[in-house]
Amino acid sequence: MYVQLAWGRARPGAWDNLREFYVDKVIPFTMGMPGQQERQLWRGASDPDEMGFWSVWASLQELRNYETSDARRQLASQAEDFFYPMAYPRGETWIKHFEIVSSSGEGTAEGAFLMMAWGKLRLGSWDQYEDYYRSQVEQTTTSVDGLRKRLLLRSTEDPDEGLSLSVWESEEALLRYERSDIRRNMAQEVENLYRGEFWVKHFEVTDTNQ
Repeated sequence: MYVQLAWGRARPGAWDNLREFYVDKVIPFTMGMPGQQERQLWRGASDPDEMGFWSVWASLQELRNYETSDARRQLASQAEDFFYPMAYPRGETWIKHFEIVSSSGEGTAEGAFLMMAWGKLRLGSWDQYEDYYRSQVEQTTTSVDGLRKRLLLRSTEDPDEGLSLSVWESEEALLRYERSDIRRNMAQEVENLYRGEFWVKHFEVTDTNQ
């Protein structure tokens, strides 16, 4: 499976209109596209203007077919009003493609909270990172209270870029885990694999087609 993830900050006060546009137009208009499996809209847990568009596709080719389609261009054109132009200092948006290399747990429901850790690894260290993720992160956190799902994603454009996503029943459960010794110890084990480009963000899943 492959993911298209669009991240950005909406204009102040534009969230309600952006959400209405996503629910009324984006989800129903695109769910019939060949290969599309899932769509979600996320809102920043600490920044109400921060958002994420998440879509899952059966193949990378089907994702790219959609991305270059007239339908997608029309939707993107309509969505421009909700964001600052890219040329402006606050025109912060990007779209990335990832392959889901590991997935465990249940589905993602509206109202769930996400911890998303993105980063770029040192050249050639992906296999070591993935091995640690599968053998330690997935196994160690299986019984953590409130955890519903884990995903490890690898960029389709940069083999050293990846994203770890965990889905939580509540923000309280997410924060409790983030502050725990378990999470702190695991982060220390892999920090030497990163090359300085790294961040962690929290989102609420406001809408999903599932």
